[in-house]
Amino acid sequence: MEMEIKKHERTGYGLLGTRARKLRRLAPSVLLLLLVATGADAADKVWDGGAENGEWESGDNWNPDGVPGKNDDVTIPRDSGEITTNGEIKEVKSLCVEDSEGGPEDHGTTIKSRDEEERSTKITASGDIKIGTGNKVCGKDGTGLHTGGSVKLKSTGGKVTNDGALQGGKGATGENPKHGGDVKLTGKNVENNGTETGGKGGNRTGREGKGANGGGVTNKATDGTVITGTKTGGEGGDGNPDTNAKRGKKGLVASFGMELVLLDPGDRQEGSTIAISTGPGGMIRMIGLQDGAFVADESIFINAGGPDNPIEMFDIEPGAVVFQAVEQICIHGQVFMDGGRSLEEITEPDAFISPEPCLPPPGPFLEDFDGYDPGDVCDQGSWEEWDGSSDVCGQVTDVQWHSGIQSLRLDALPGSPGDDTVHRFGIVGGVWDFKAHVFVPDDATGEAFVILLNQYPAQDWNNWSLQIAYDAYDRVLYNRNDPTQSTPMVTGVWTELSARIDLDNDVVEVTYEGHTFVTNRSWRDGVAPGGQPWIQAIDLYAGEPGNGGISEMFFDDVSFVEYHEVFGACCMDQEGFCEDLVLEEDCAEWRGRFAAETSCPDLDPPCGESGGCVRDPEWQCDGDVDGDGQVNPVDSGLVQSRFGSTSDQDLCNFDVDCDGQINPVDAGIVQSLFGTCEPPRAECP
Repeated sequence: MEMEIKKHERTGYGLLGTRARKLRRLAPSVLLLLLVATGADAADKVWDGGAENGEWESGDNWNPDGVPGKNDDVTIPRDSGEITTNGEIKEVKSLCVEDSEGGPEDHGTTIKSRDEEERSTKITASGDIKIGTGNKVCGKDGTGLHTGGSVKLKSTGGKVTNDGALQGGKGATGENPKHGGDVKLTGKNVENNGTETGGKGGNRTGREGKGANGGGVTNKATDGTVITGTKTGGEGGDGNPDTNAKRGKKGLVASFGMELVLLDPGDRQEGSTIAISTGPGGMIRMIGLQDGAFVADESIFINAGGPDNPIEMFDIEPGAVVFQAVEQICIHGQVFMDGGRSLEEITEPDAFISPEPCLPPPGPFLEDFDGYDPGDVCDQGSWEEWDGSSDVCGQVTDVQWHSGIQSLRLDALPGSPGDDTVHRFGIVGGVWDFKAHVFVPDDATGEAFVILLNQYPAQDWNNWSLQIAYDAYDRVLYNRNDPTQSTPMVTGVWTELSARIDLDNDVVEVTYEGHTFVTNRSWRDGVAPGGQPWIQAIDLYAGEPGNGGISEMFFDDVSFVEYHEVFGACCMDQEGFCEDLVLEEDCAEWRGRFAAETSCPDLDPPCGESGGCVRDPEWQCDGDVDGDGQVNPVDSGLVQSRFGSTSDQDLCNFDVDCDGQINPVDAGIVQSLFGTCEPPRAECP
């Protein structure tokens, strides 16, 4: 207290100056709390709004003066009005926002970001976090090219309780609409007695396409119990034109309790997909279930900690259809219900019991990174850091892109932890095509990896299936587990890495720019024996800083799509010969013009009449687009850069199959000619 007196004497106010004026503005019920806070425990911080600007970062808004830090127990009294942050993480020891009189529209205390760039409200505590009734914590709405701000409350050693309203911000509307903000609560225990709602996705305007997806809502108890409360995924944005097919997806709703997930009477969950799960040995208890307690636009997944672990459903409302989904309702665990009730009467469609954990329906997965804000991708969407790591997210950037306006940048620069960015999947069985477009700068150094895993989090080497190394030192791609399987690497242009993964027959093949360099490789035993016929994660790994990690590289248009054979008409225009019911890849190998699900008489233009152009007389080899006497990935990259163009006089060399269009068929033909030098056609017919 003596130091405090001296400070006020220096400012000329003394003890009856600034501090006294602050106290007079507060309700008498708060005075005792503040007086205790100014005593021996200097680690308490109480909001008093003395700076009169509502900003968390202004020291005069707190008693004692000074912005709270990670050793401070923070209290925000009831009805404190709007408090704004600069969007950066607020680290405290604990936080209590006291119950207020605020209603659904006029909250007693609201905490939100004011920053246009950092729109999320993020608070981390080592102890408890509590948002009292009548209060709201929200993300800022996105504008321009920004996603909606998220709400992220995390306790590393205590409980997170929400009795108020948590709301993600709306995504920006425009030609490239952005996703709505998420709501994420993480603690040893999590209790939601209020509401949690994802932000609405942005509407698409100006050009045809889908609206952006709504923000998700997730609660995770790392040590104990989640009490779910009411959760609603953000509405998807309107498409252009606005039809159901063009509307963005509603946000995901998920609850994970290590030991227990509890639903109380009146709790409701609504989202595109609803997932409730526990750790090993955990149980799920649902009490007082009402009609429409779970409504999913896609699927509902309920996973106890094992096939024999209990899932209790008691006091179900008579006649209620509790679980309502469009695609499927999957339950993993042993169900206990009120006498005389059955799963069939409370689920639509009928739920099924799975002996294995329920997983999201497979693919397709398409990621172009355009819906995100520049910066950490792990703060957005479904990307995450490698399990157990921190500060290893790749960065969304507009420095390079293959399509749209953004891509994902990875690096392992000295002084950084090295990017190690993961996306999880739940693919079981079938044949799948993986693709990623990759840009490695001409001046890149070091080595990075594209890693596919059959189990994640990875516990043993047999959880890995494939590790493809990008070696920028020697300009080569190779299979990390069999370096003899390799191919030259091209820098300075976007290139395509693809893999066909046959989980049913345990075979994977990897192709780079049309050249297959990994063949007949086991998926399950590709790294070590004993793997599974699953695809559970992709890991984009920049390598170790200071130990050969990549200096910089970019990813775009990453996809997993189930493979289906495509048949159609295949025309060899130069010969005027056409054949029906040909596989697309066979037609490309024959260097024909392919039309999916079309017969030869219906081709337009007819076979042999595709129009022609004269080749550059200096073009030495068939497929040698740049005329350097070699057919290699550079030529394929040049063809890709002209997709969608017509073969006018300047681009005739790019139209390898002479069909008048420059498209993936031309790139495929060039790729099939790598390392050859056949005489080119002088003129297209």
